[in-house]
Amino acid sequence: MKSILITALIAICNLAFSQEYLDKIAQTACNCLENIDNETTSENHSSEVGLCIINAAQAYEKKIKKDYGFEIENFDSQGKKFAIVIAGKMMTQCPNIIISEMDESKKSKNSNGYYLKEDFVKNERGWIEEKTDFHHLEIHSGYYHISSIDTNSSKSSSASRDRSYLYKLPDNYSIICEIEILDSKLDTAFCGILLDGATTQIEFQIPETGKIKVETYDYNTKKNGYYEMENPDINTKTKNIKIEIKISGWSFDLNVNGEYIGGGLMESKTWDSIRPFAGKSTSIKIDYLYIK
Repeated sequence: MKSILITALIAICNLAFSQEYLDKIAQTACNCLENIDNETTSENHSSEVGLCIINAAQAYEKKIKKDYGFEIENFDSQGKKFAIVIAGKMMTQCPNIIISEMDESKKSKNSNGYYLKEDFVKNERGWIEEKTDFHHLEIHSGYYHISSIDTNSSKSSSASRDRSYLYKLPDNYSIICEIEILDSKLDTAFCGILLDGATTQIEFQIPETGKIKVETYDYNTKKNGYYEMENPDINTKTKNIKIEIKISGWSFDLNVNGEYIGGGLMESKTWDSIRPFAGKSTSIKIDYLYIK
């Protein structure tokens, strides 16, 4: 009886030690995850999460080899069971971080490198749809239609009510949109993209023919400004206009239909909304709006 009790006590002590080193690995990995930059790309983010666990486990390499039968250097191919155990431990020590990482992983798998991938097949982000004396806004047949009706207004724009995709944009990304001009009561129709910040707005105005303009408006001073573009006279030669705005920190570069137009420094690097627009008395349909 005494030998059985001693054996049991030894087993319990060994189990406690085993649990203790796993808890230490989990805590170290949790601390590491707190310092990961959420603005990294999806691929780099996943790699950094794995490195947090591997680095935390290295201090117990011999113990892990004995208990789980693999070398740390073979973690990717042989460490699945161990990773599941550590993830379970981490769930008790830093549940909020683990849930956040699970959400990030799910988002990364769904986005495939896109922060926004809007094809206007369904209205899942709350794009405004209405018909008033001011404008007509509607999603149908895979396009978002914007018709500017009020002749006293210079344009009509719209944004989605769900703007969560704007919250975690990195310093470098591109806004890509393809717009088709359907009809206009003006000699030269125009359309484009508005970037709305807290106190400033940038308007990328693309005409069917004529000069491309990039203008600003300061909500505090109520003053307009403009950027000098290098190649503003590019004729789009088509009613289908592909706009690409490359953002890099505080600066932008504008391309239209694959041709470089110009760039400049911005007064804002965060946005309340990104809004496609139709110019005065003009009807357009938007094929897609991507941020990647």
